[in-house]
Amino acid sequence: MQTSGIFYMNNCKLMQELYKKEIPAKQKQTVKVGEDCTIQFAVKEPFSMTYFEKIVCDAVYSIWQAERYRSMIEGKNRESAMITPTEILAWMTGKPDIRVNKVSREGTARSERICELLERLGQTDIAIWWGEELRQRQLLGVAPVLAGKFLPLVRDGKKERFQLSLKYGLPVYEYASAIHQMVRIPLTLLACGDRKQEDGSVIPGVTLRNTDAVIQLKHILLQRIELLRNPNNSFANRKLRYEYDSHIVSGRKDGIFPLMGESGDCGTQASWLHRKQNLHKQVCTILDYYVRIGYLTEYTDAGKKEGNKRRSGIVGVDLAGEIRNPDIFR
Repeated sequence: MQTSGIFYMNNCKLMQELYKKEIPAKQKQTVKVGEDCTIQFAVKEPFSMTYFEKIVCDAVYSIWQAERYRSMIEGKNRESAMITPTEILAWMTGKPDIRVNKVSREGTARSERICELLERLGQTDIAIWWGEELRQRQLLGVAPVLAGKFLPLVRDGKKERFQLSLKYGLPVYEYASAIHQMVRIPLTLLACGDRKQEDGSVIPGVTLRNTDAVIQLKHILLQRIELLRNPNNSFANRKLRYEYDSHIVSGRKDGIFPLMGESGDCGTQASWLHRKQNLHKQVCTILDYYVRIGYLTEYTDAGKKEGNKRRSGIVGVDLAGEIRNPDIFR
């Protein structure tokens, strides 16, 4: 793994449908992708995915891209590459020396969870019908139907390693790449490590442990920041809210915390308040680092009004000022 590598985040509406909803088997699902345009997709078996699992898939695609590029540079025609949960987690965090045997708050080993996910998605068939969007965008050289395994890989016996095919693409990622809805992030911005300046001084890195929550927060924040930076996006909402009543589905909560699977449904109100405070501190620690290195100009705590007195509780943050091109931080 190269620390100067690029991590690819799938930001298309199709992917959002996949990690926000439960998808029934063998039923075409329709996704609105424009004012008067839709695409359809279907899976052979019932499908659901968490945001953490989506990040795992992003990491597999990032490795797939890196291995294909390395094969091309070396002048080799390799058909596959062997990958492990440790390598996947290293890409998710930007830290090549990370250990994979840490457990989540639920107590399940990460390696076991990642292996189970890879096995499941390596056996999951998905098809995408996007001919209407293809015609509207006037794209050439791309098939109107993309189909195959969600992840083109198979487990090596019972070992914690998988053979990733470099011959076959990842349908959801082929689609997102064709319509330019992939966010490219230098691994250094995920690692949040010490950064040496031209004058010899060092900006200290972030010392947060790479728990599931911290990993998800980094990805959510970077994806949102890059959406705002890209001048081709019409998206302009700089308010990041932790939890709010959904504008789309009645009775549902949306926001950063529900996306991460964090909620106050379990435990006491006091324990949930403590959890929210910890998550908010982690968000501020990550954003403080991005401000220090010059990637982000500034942000404000949306729950603080009238000086530093908290008036609105722990509600989120507001991003402000210029966002610099992340490529300069590679």
